[in-house]
Amino acid sequence: MEMVRRCKELDILLVYDNAYSELAYDGYVPPSIFEIEGARDIAIEFHSMSKTYNMTGWRCGWACGKQEYVGALAKVKSFVDTGTFMGIQAAAATALDKCADWIPGNVAEFKSRRDAAVESWSDAGFPVESPKATMYIWCPLPKNIPSAAFAERLLQDEGVIILPGSAFGPGGEGFFRVSFITSPEAAS
Repeated sequence: MEMVRRCKELDILLVYDNAYSELAYDGYVPPSIFEIEGARDIAIEFHSMSKTYNMTGWRCGWACGKQEYVGALAKVKSFVDTGTFMGIQAAAATALDKCADWIPGNVAEFKSRRDAAVESWSDAGFPVESPKATMYIWCPLPKNIPSAAFAERLLQDEGVIILPGSAFGPGGEGFFRVSFITSPEAAS
């Protein structure tokens, strides 16, 4: 609410990424920015086929907001490229048409992977919080261990790939991010 008020005050467009809007667990529903009073006047919200629909890398999504914001985005996009390949658009349309039947099973699979990842990393001595949404966990590092150095050592010594928190900026230092997108069978 404070962010919406401040953006309105400063005449700044608030850009809200809601890519995990359906990929949430334990009854949590990621909010839309438009649930906040006044946000419709200053925000644009992005969604993606990448997360919920397992279409990572296909680069297909959409934006919601006032016509002037979405229209400006469409104009910029038209100068960048000619659009997403029609086959990808058809696959996305099919995914959206069939999502009511498919999403619950996909979310259940990711919840199972999340629970296994949280348990495994916690058992290994990293006190991990179980995320409410997403396909990643954030693990805290012991003090004085830089995340990039830890990631490099884990790759070199164990062949395990993680993303150092520092890759996300100063606020990520002291953590590393682990993905649970790979099935347990494929990870073995």
